Amino acid sequence: METKILIVEDEADLCLLVQNFLETKEYVVQSAYTFEEVMQKVHTFEPDIVIMDYNLPGGKGTDLVSSIKKHNPRISVIVISGMNEAQEAARQSGAEQFIEKPFPLSKIGKAVEATGASGS
Repeated sequence: METKILIVEDEADLCLLVQNFLETKEYVVQSAYTFEEVMQKVHTFEPDIVIMDYNLPGGKGTDLVSSIKKHNPRISVIVISGMNEAQEAARQSGAEQFIEKPFPLSKIGKAVEATGASGS
């Protein structure tokens, strides 16, 4: 079964970099840039994993994690942020993992693998 990953990052270059990296690992990847777009794609794309920036236009990261988990508690959420203090808030809102920016792409790969996911 294909693992579907939604990348949520308002920095388009970083979003594309992570998306291209994961696609080389044979994951099915889509991206979103705003709070509203994320929830739309959670409903239509039905990702297994959401990799999301903590700071997004349109809402707080903790609210978004809670909304994703409320829609489908089986979605694994990995939060990325340049603010280390966001780590505890992300975990309390339901995120399984936290990655501090800047990060090597290999760290994203390891975080995705830790969810039990594999490429197609």
